[in-house]
Amino acid sequence: MKHLFVAVCAVVCLTIGCTSGSKNEYYSYDYLKNDFDQVAIVASVTVQDVAAVDSMGPSTSGAGYVRYRIRCRVIEPFKGEAKADETIVYYSVAEGDYNPANYRGAKVVFLNKGFDKRKKESVLSELENSTRPATKEVLNTMKKIKSEAQGK
Repeated sequence: MKHLFVAVCAVVCLTIGCTSGSKNEYYSYDYLKNDFDQVAIVASVTVQDVAAVDSMGPSTSGAGYVRYRIRCRVIEPFKGEAKADETIVYYSVAEGDYNPANYRGAKVVFLNKGFDKRKKESVLSELENSTRPATKEVLNTMKKIKSEAQGK
């Protein structure tokens, strides 16, 4: 019985260790640097407003995708033309059943520049699966990446 208890504890510890390891990898320097290198703008922001502006696919079944317009205030720019205290607007696409409240709060966003042919204007769009919560760990890593990118 004692051996069974020890074995169960070992399995639980290994499972927790593997799960937290993969989560931390998503926040690692390498992942953040890779996303940083792919985009035009990186900034710490506070989301002010989220609005669904378009949908694609079957909306009656909850499937499909929704395009959101996200308005936010820049707290700290890390890359690109964004300036502190500036309001920027970007677009994100999520599955139809995604809760838009998840966009709210303090985030670090990775944005690409694009061109909307219908509106004939430049737009910013989120790099898929890149937004992170603006935790102390993520912000410190972004400051390090910014500093290295500037050659300091």
